[in-house]
Amino acid sequence: MALGRYLVEAVALERQSVSELARRHGVSRYWIYKLVKRFHEGGFPALEPRSRRSKTCAHETAATVQAEILQLRQELSEAGYDAGPQTIAHHLIGRAEPVPSVATIWRILKRHAWQLADGSPVEILNIEDYLQPQRRRRRRPLALVCELVRLPHRQSWRRSSPSAS
Repeated sequence: MALGRYLVEAVALERQSVSELARRHGVSRYWIYKLVKRFHEGGFPALEPRSRRSKTCAHETAATVQAEILQLRQELSEAGYDAGPQTIAHHLIGRAEPVPSVATIWRILKRHAWQLADGSPVEILNIEDYLQPQRRRRRRPLALVCELVRLPHRQSWRRSSPSAS
């Protein structure tokens, strides 16, 4: 940030007028005073551009709730039960307040990707991924593929692996 460094040196070291510098360089006096203050607090490294990103996010799910979701996923899977977002939402009642939506739980599970016992990644898919395959860009191969098979005599659906077809 060459201009900022020049302005700070001109004000702090050469004792030039802030108003004159602002007029000459087309910047506000406020910005120059802000740079001088930052210089006095932290020296020249403090003049580097700072991120405008907020340090917190008010609507972010609490870390304790996220940990509880992942713990529930682990417990349900080890017990052999369904460990999907809706089941986790049901089991969160009474364990976490407020209970996040099913979509939020799904995003948390997706963000903390699972791995199979052999270490290969598992990709959590949404039903829309199957309905609109042309929009989906697969980044890595799926670890396991399941198909829905319609049974003609029962008029119902069941899940089977592709090798059973």
